[in-house]
Amino acid sequence: WNWLVSSLAIGSSIVLYDGSPFYPLNDSLLHKMNKIDINVFGTSAKYISTLEALNVLPNNYSFSSLATILSTGSPLTNDSFEFVYKKWKKNVQLSSISGGTDIISCFALACPILPVYKNELQCIGLGMDVHSFDSSGKSVLSTKGELVCNKPFPSMPIYFWNDKNEEKYYSAYFDRFASVWHHGDYISISKSGGV
Repeated sequence: WNWLVSSLAIGSSIVLYDGSPFYPLNDSLLHKMNKIDINVFGTSAKYISTLEALNVLPNNYSFSSLATILSTGSPLTNDSFEFVYKKWKKNVQLSSISGGTDIISCFALACPILPVYKNELQCIGLGMDVHSFDSSGKSVLSTKGELVCNKPFPSMPIYFWNDKNEEKYYSAYFDRFASVWHHGDYISISKSGGV
């Protein structure tokens, strides 16, 4: 919601679709998107994989203004990645993003001037000092580790309501590594900066 509403600040028109994207037809949402000629589409990896499983072909529509597809909610599979470029649109920026409701932001996201690679989120988010920590708290590259953010970030929550001594807040994010935000997810960062 915060991302959607914040788009109004830069003069964008926003569209929120509520309900089954497959009702009354399997391509109902695609039909609506094409009709209003959107240029950025935020969706879930599950929606993309379901289109593929149902053999719904987005390239039956022109999507003349569609420049970016943002995918979140779960990792985008290789098959879904290929499906978008083969059966939807060849010249679209397909970007998986990852963040959290609690941070109102993304630790890893899209960048319009970086290449898109299968199996990677393009880059670390602006204002985020994200690292992959091994079990001893050492930053590692190209190895799965704990997602941490070494420095405070602009949208970081600073406390929980009704947490008088801040015990719940600190145990949620700062118990694992002293003074370092521990998000509770795994991450691997490549040498090129992809996630």
